[in-house]
Amino acid sequence: MVYSFLSNPAEFLVAFLVFVIGVPVLSLSFLIVKFLVLSRLNPKKLEKAVSGRHILLTGASKGLGRSVALILAKHGAHLTLVARGNDRNEDGKSSLDLIVEECRRLAPAHVEPAHIAGIPTDLMSLSSTVQMVRAAIQARGPFYWVLGCAGGSVPSFFADSVPSDPTKLARFEREIQSNYLTAANVVGAVIHNSKHGGLAGNLDEGVEGRDLCVGIPIQDAQTLPKRFVFVGSMLSILSFAGYSSYSASKYALKGLVDGLRNEFIPFGTNVQLFIPNNIDTPGYAEEMKTKPELTKTIEGVAGLLSPEHCAEVMLALILHDRPLIASDLLGEILRIYAQSMCVRPSPVTEGLALPLLNVIQIFWNFFAEQDCAKYGRKILGKQQ
Repeated sequence: MVYSFLSNPAEFLVAFLVFVIGVPVLSLSFLIVKFLVLSRLNPKKLEKAVSGRHILLTGASKGLGRSVALILAKHGAHLTLVARGNDRNEDGKSSLDLIVEECRRLAPAHVEPAHIAGIPTDLMSLSSTVQMVRAAIQARGPFYWVLGCAGGSVPSFFADSVPSDPTKLARFEREIQSNYLTAANVVGAVIHNSKHGGLAGNLDEGVEGRDLCVGIPIQDAQTLPKRFVFVGSMLSILSFAGYSSYSASKYALKGLVDGLRNEFIPFGTNVQLFIPNNIDTPGYAEEMKTKPELTKTIEGVAGLLSPEHCAEVMLALILHDRPLIASDLLGEILRIYAQSMCVRPSPVTEGLALPLLNVIQIFWNFFAEQDCAKYGRKILGKQQ
C-alpha cells in the first residue's frame, strides 16, 4: 500500500521542511569535515612533490611568503626567493637575505646552498621580472611551481584614495600594481621565457615559424611550470566599504587566474588562487593604521590567522588541486557560496548546500548595509 502524504498535510509539511533544511545542513556539515581533513598538511606528500624541484616564490621575505619558504626549504625544494630587498638591518642585510640564510639552514643535506637563492626584484616592472626569471632559470633550471605571495592592502574609502594632485599616482592605481600587475608580470615573464628560447636558453629567439598553442611554442611548453598559485584574499570574492580599491585589485587577480586556468589546460599546468582570511603579519598591522572604523564594524571580531597555519593549509590544498583555496572554515563557506563559474571540488554536495548559504548571505548583506546606514546617520546627523 502506497502511503499518501496528501491525506496528512501536516506530516507532508514536516517532511518537506526536514528535507529543505536537513539536506543543506548535512551537505554543509560534510563539506566542513572534508575541508578540515584535507587542509591538514601531509609532510611526506609535500616532500614527494617538491624535493629537488625548482620553485619560484615571490613576496618571500615577510608574512605568508616567508612561512611558505621555510616549509618548502624544510622539505627539500630548490628555491628562488623574490622580494624588493630594499630594507636593511644594522648588519646591512635585507629581509630577503635573512630568509635565504634561514632556508639554507633548514634545508636537508642534499640541498646545496646554491639551490636556494634570493633575487631582489621590482615585480611591478615587466622588464625587471623577465630578467629575474631568466637568471633564476639559468641558475637552477625551469620552474616546477610558481607561487606568488607579493601584494598588500591600504584600506580606505575610495574617495580617500584619490590624490588631491591628479598628476600623482592614486592609491587605487598602486593597489592594482602591487596586487594584480605583480602577478601578471610573473606569468608574463615565465611565458616570455617559453616563447623566446625555452629549454635552449636563447631568449632572443622569436616565435615566427614555430607551432603555437595558445600563443606558446609547443616544443617549449615543457618549460612551463606544472603549477601557478597566487595569493588573493577573501576580498577576491566579496567587497564592502573601505576595501573598494583593494578588492578591485584582488577581483582582477581572480579573473586572471580563472582565465589562465583554461588557457594552460593543454599543457597540464594547474593555476590556483589562495583566498586567506586576515593573517597576523606586519602588513596587517600596517592595514590597521588606515582602516576606517566602518570597515572594522562590518568585519566584526574575526580573529587573525597565523602565517604558519595559512602556509600549511595553502600547501595542503594545493596538493589536492583545488582551484580556489580557503584558509579557514569561514573562508571555505564563503568559497562554496561565491565559487561562481570556477570548477567546484564537490559540485553536487556544494550545490545542495547553497540554499542554506543563500539565507546566510541575505542576513550578512542586511547587517552590512545597516552598519553603513548607521554610519551615514551618525556622520550626517540625520534622524530616522
